[in-house]
Amino acid sequence: MWTLIIITITFSGALSGASSSTAYLDFTDQSKCEAAATAIGAPNWIRITPKITPGGPQQTPVGGYLIITRCVQR
Repeated sequence: MWTLIIITITFSGALSGASSSTAYLDFTDQSKCEAAATAIGAPNWIRITPKITPGGPQQTPVGGYLIITRCVQR
């Protein structure tokens, strides 16, 4: 049995708030677990940016997230 551990970290653009969550999914074999980890994971910080209006002022990101995935055998 393989378990996929998913850790999600989010933050606001002003860095005034952050949160995290953890989830677990079970798989019968390693290849299925690794495929799910690859599909779900976002190993680098992803910025959430506001809609940019042409000719408008430059806007800072409104937040971001990181999704860490690991498969472990139980």
